[in-house]
Amino acid sequence: MIISNVFLAIVAGSDTTASAISNAIYLLSHPEAYMLLKKEVKDVFEINEIFNLDGDGSSSPFDTGIRYKEVLAGMAYLNAVM
Repeated sequence: MIISNVFLAIVAGSDTTASAISNAIYLLSHPEAYMLLKKEVKDVFEINEIFNLDGDGSSSPFDTGIRYKEVLAGMAYLNAVM
């Protein structure tokens, strides 16, 4: 039982890690894809007033009533890339 749980944890962890690394490498090797993704994230966050992406600390992501799950689910390019 313990061995099967350890094996499952290793396989599940390596799969998600491999996916994340693969996506990062793709974005790094395709600057146009990265720029489209960055634009979508910035535009959606600004429209929903989630927080200031310029990093000047003028607002907090916790100040809004935004439901992050709904906002993230509506980001077509982010979901396609990830």
